[in-house]
Amino acid sequence: IVVPVNVLQNWCNEFDMWVPKDFSGEGGSESTRTYPLYVINDLLKTFQVRATLIKKWNETGGVMILGYEMFRLLALTEPSYAVSRKLCRKRRKRGAPVKDVCDIDEEEFYMDLLTATQRSLLNPGPDLVVCDEGHR
Repeated sequence: IVVPVNVLQNWCNEFDMWVPKDFSGEGGSESTRTYPLYVINDLLKTFQVRATLIKKWNETGGVMILGYEMFRLLALTEPSYAVSRKLCRKRRKRGAPVKDVCDIDEEEFYMDLLTATQRSLLNPGPDLVVCDEGHR
């Protein structure tokens, strides 16, 4: 489900209200969510964490909710060494020298991770895509 970022939490709340994870209805009948709900939001700070969650979603199925900008960033970024260098860039301490040396293995790892993420999102991608444009 691709949504404006300002309603992402609303979608999570709606899933919890209408299809809760653990709920016992009246008369002992159970109505629970039988699939996982994955949320890609700003709390997942690094590309590697986001890519790991998308890989897990691709392997197990379920529902993934993410914002339009996050989808655009993950799905449309062209894999290259320059991009992988940005993805694996680590914060340096103030005053620390800038490293001119790059780790080719690390860059290839991030390029492969980006390619796998795009394959999960686009080719073949999900069975159904819901785009919430009501708030745009």
